[in-house]
Amino acid sequence: MPITKVKKKSAALDCISCQGQCCRYFALQIDTPRTLEDYDHLRWYIAHESIALFIEDKEWYMQVNNKCKHLQDDFKCGMYEERPQICRDYGWDESGDTECHGVNSATDHDIFFSDLKELEAYLVEKGKRWASLPLKEFRARRACKSC
Repeated sequence: MPITKVKKKSAALDCISCQGQCCRYFALQIDTPRTLEDYDHLRWYIAHESIALFIEDKEWYMQVNNKCKHLQDDFKCGMYEERPQICRDYGWDESGDTECHGVNSATDHDIFFSDLKELEAYLVEKGKRWASLPLKEFRARRACKSC
């Protein structure tokens, strides 16, 4: 069995220039929607302030846009030495190279929905009806290419 060398984390992440973007939200994986009620739940999530949804590698996520209470005015961590492991791991790939998304970190996903209108347009395009949308209206939206 070959021995794989893991590079040590050497380069510094420049958290100051991106103003700590990764500390301004968190994302939780959610179940892939399958039913009318599931699609309606997506609409309910994104109807809330500071919530976005995204799809990455065919997995669905809910993003909560709310900054960490330890992010200081100078964009440094106020609990750096005691920060959670997920914070320590962020920005590094398996080889030890930097993989920070910087200013794009909150929106550089395969598909990103920042509001209800974007989500509903996607659902209609994909042929996904939600519980509160009558079938007749869904068919009308599907037929209308400019809606």
